[in-house]
This record gives sequence, structure tokens and C-alpha cells, in this order.
Amino acid sequence: MGGSTNPDQDWTKQALADDIHVFVGALGLDNPLVAGHDIGGMVAYAYARQYPDELAGVIVMDVPLPGFAPWDWVVSIPNSWHFDFHNQPIAEDLVAGQEAEYIRYFIDHVAKHPEAIADVDVAIYAEAYGTPERLRAGFELYRAFDQDQAHFEAMTGPFDVQLLLIGAETAMAPALETMREALEAGGATNVETAEIEDSGHWIMEEQPSATAALIEAFADSAFMD
Repeated sequence: MGGSTNPDQDWTKQALADDIHVFVGALGLDNPLVAGHDIGGMVAYAYARQYPDELAGVIVMDVPLPGFAPWDWVVSIPNSWHFDFHNQPIAEDLVAGQEAEYIRYFIDHVAKHPEAIADVDVAIYAEAYGTPERLRAGFELYRAFDQDQAHFEAMTGPFDVQLLLIGAETAMAPALETMREALEAGGATNVETAEIEDSGHWIMEEQPSATAALIEAFADSAFMD
């Protein structure tokens, strides 16, 4: 997407976490804090599971994790129609040329304050998806969900990395305890949760100060340990 190349590669979150791990190594970072929003949160969790001794902590922001409750419920509800749509080979053809309208639709329908993301920002996002190959790259993230679920279900067992689950008030916050319990059942022993009030899914844009404060507080604790 954007200025990146659009390779025909493995788009599982496990593979993307490996890419980030190589990037972290190239930067020479030692025990970083890894944070991700939405699908980025899935990648952050995969990173933590694959390299638990090489990071200070992980933050998963406003997203369910494939294979962990309430994933099965999330994929079944009408609001998740795009999971199946993006999995269809015709999806790119149907969205091409209407990227801005498509992105604006998602912003408006899962935000509490859609005005926090201006049309000038949407134009930048639309450009990032502005070719069939860029759209394909974005949709491949969804097409890998079944594989992601299989990977995550296999990556269980003792797991003591500090993990913070952040949920938006009108999005994932009501499911945070369910997520915590599911992760603990899978072996996680150090899980915290936090809610971003007065926000929909786009927490960084809708409540940037509150989101930054949570990340900063968690980082202080993680690096202190």
C-alpha cells in the first residue's frame, strides 16, 4: 500500500511480524515496545508470540484476534460484511476508482466522531490504495484471516509478555474482558485492558491525547520492568 511495493507474498500476520522483526534488527533496537491498531494489532500479537524474549511489551488496539473470543461472533455479524467481500477476487474491480468513497464509508460507520478524519486525510488514504495492486495488497490482509486463526490457535502455552488491550468505547471496549479471558486461557499471564472513552474505532484520530497517554503509561511500566 502507499509507496511500498505490492509483492505476491505471504500476507499472514505471522509473516508480517517476521518482516517487522527484520526491520527492528536492521534498526538495532533492543527490546522495543510493539503497538498496532486494527490489523496492525494482530501483527503486534503475532510478533509477541514469535519473539517473546525480544520485546518490552505489546499493545493491541481495538481489534479482535483471530481464534480468540469474541472472534467467531465478530466475523458473523453484519458489520463485518467486508471480511467476506475483501476475500472475493472481484473486490478490487468493484472498489477501483471509488477508493475515497469506500474509505469514507468505513470511517463514518465505525467512528463516534467521523469529523476527526477530514476529507483531505481520506484523499491521502485513497491514494495509498489507488491502484489495483495496492488494493490487492490491502485485501490480502483479510484473505489471510483463516490462516491467521490457525496460527494463533497453534501459538498457545505459557506467555508472560506484558500485553495491553485497548478498546474504544463504541467499538471493542465492551469485549475487552472477553478477550482478556480468552488470552489467559491460551496461556497469557500478564494482560491488562484499557478503554478509550468518547471514541469509536479510530482512536488515534478521535482521541489522540488519551491514546498517547495510555501508550506512554504502559511504556513507562514496561521499560521500568
